[in-house]
Amino acid sequence: VYILSLLEEVIHNYEINGIELDFFRHPIFFRNQMFGKDATMEQLELMNQLVEEISIIIHQNNMRLAIRIPDSLTVCYKIGLDVNTWLCNQWVDITTLSGYFHLEPWSNIKLLKAVFNTQIYACLSRSRLKYFDNETLPEEFWRGEGILARDAGADGLYTFNVFDPDNDLFYELGDKELMQSKVVRLQEN
Repeated sequence: VYILSLLEEVIHNYEINGIELDFFRHPIFFRNQMFGKDATMEQLELMNQLVEEISIIIHQNNMRLAIRIPDSLTVCYKIGLDVNTWLCNQWVDITTLSGYFHLEPWSNIKLLKAVFNTQIYACLSRSRLKYFDNETLPEEFWRGEGILARDAGADGLYTFNVFDPDNDLFYELGDKELMQSKVVRLQEN
């Protein structure tokens, strides 16, 4: 009830066109997860009920609902996110996969798009794209990841933990040909 009241306050007091539920920011939703156990059926149902109620509120107000989740539906289910149900019932309009870590290949995007009627974005995260010594990888790696995700059918790319608004990536990631030309130039040098 508390979460729904917060969402309703935002919807009614601000000019927005949608809400994103970030299930990847800190993906522990139930106490038993902290002890290495999977979510129970009761917990899955509680989360399903919450997402359905949020979806109803969002769609009644002609808005869109987006989610950011781990890129493995098996992992999602184990942590209490029954994404199959959400997508089958069309409670969600936009699904963003991945974040801090990457569990499945981007090629799975084609399968998800074939099964579910949703837009799918690939999340590229600065915290994931690093060298072992914690130095940030050159932007070519971002472009390469972006190209792989777009080739796999991603409708778009989403960045996480990229804070500089003047970063060239914001102007390049939406243009596959531009990313490809910069990667090719790098390979030629």
